[in-house]
Amino acid sequence: MGGNYEDLAPEDFLRMEEEANGPPSPPPPSPIRVRLACSGDMVSESNVKFEGIEEDIEGRDILTFGCPECGEIHRSLRFG
Repeated sequence: MGGNYEDLAPEDFLRMEEEANGPPSPPPPSPIRVRLACSGDMVSESNVKFEGIEEDIEGRDILTFGCPECGEIHRSLRFG
């Protein structure tokens, strides 16, 4: 492999980069929050299980998601 990165397959380059730098950091939590119907708590949407998204008549996003606290499906406006 003579050190010429242009000759490496993309997966080999990524593997070498990860070996040198460690695994990539997880993405930061989403600044968008949703309200849990079961408790009223506001949580980052990255902490819920996405089920779907729609827009209400005023153009606001409504997220349908699996609740991390009770496991039920909830719907909430997205805040943030």
